[in-house]
Amino acid sequence: MFRSFLIAMKELNKDSFYKSMRWQRKREAILRRDGYMCQYCKRYGRTVSATEVHHIKFLEDFPELALDNNNLVSLCSACHRKQHPEKGRKARGRYSAVSDRGGGDRKRV
Repeated sequence: MFRSFLIAMKELNKDSFYKSMRWQRKREAILRRDGYMCQYCKRYGRTVSATEVHHIKFLEDFPELALDNNNLVSLCSACHRKQHPEKGRKARGRYSAVSDRGGGDRKRV
């Protein structure tokens, strides 16, 4: 059953996965497991509510770990953004790649 889920997930886009009932249930279970606290902030003695669940090994690269408890961690939105700086740039549309080599060269537009 899980194998068919992975095949379907590869064929669908990520938005479909994140809207799925399986993800919603898993997300809630991980938040509950972590006491609804950001686990990265907790390392530094800060008490911050977690609102998001992060795939430690990215979903795109490791779809087989999509629902693996050991690959999921509860984070606050600030810590989650730090884990995905590429999403912030894309969302704001302020940068474009100068080189397609992935060397990190960025040009302001």
